[in-house]
Amino acid sequence: MRTPRILFALTAAALAIGALSFPAAAAGSTRWVDDDGKAGPTSCAGTAAAKTAIQAAIKASAAGDTVKVCPGT
Repeated sequence: MRTPRILFALTAAALAIGALSFPAAAAGSTRWVDDDGKAGPTSCAGTAAAKTAIQAAIKASAAGDTVKVCPGT
């Protein structure tokens, strides 16, 4: 009756290796839009480069990304 234990161990190992080989779901990027071109990473008052037009941020985005728009014109 040793064969079922070996088969179980091999199956469990194969499942574990298979689960580790799939990448985790990407969280996505946050894109900022601000009229002065500076925002992020957590607010409109940041110093990182930001898009100045909503359409530009949308074009630069991919599925799962978030576009945050700061107040302004």
